[in-house]
Amino acid sequence: MGENGILLVRSNRGDYKFPGGGVIGNEDCYEALLREVSEETGYIHAAVKNKLGTVVERKIDEFVDTVLFQLNSHYYLCKLVVISNCASSLKAMRSHRNFPRSGCY
Repeated sequence: MGENGILLVRSNRGDYKFPGGGVIGNEDCYEALLREVSEETGYIHAAVKNKLGTVVERKIDEFVDTVLFQLNSHYYLCKLVVISNCASSLKAMRSHRNFPRSGCY
């Protein structure tokens, strides 16, 4: 991955996505993002730079058609401070979450 590369994760469905996920407990968005990047890619030395924007998705809930589902996704520019990852913990995480072994690019 070069200086201006984009880090994507290949899911078990074969599509590609940005690493990220939900906030747990008292985490703020920055802490959650750094944790998710580490969990999904193995890269443990990242820095959150600028917020790029927010996408709001609204749709009728797939289980209860009288409920409106809303998902707020916040996108940030991050930088890998050290371009190396923890392959052993990544391998264990992938097998636990059924990620393909070649899923980190």
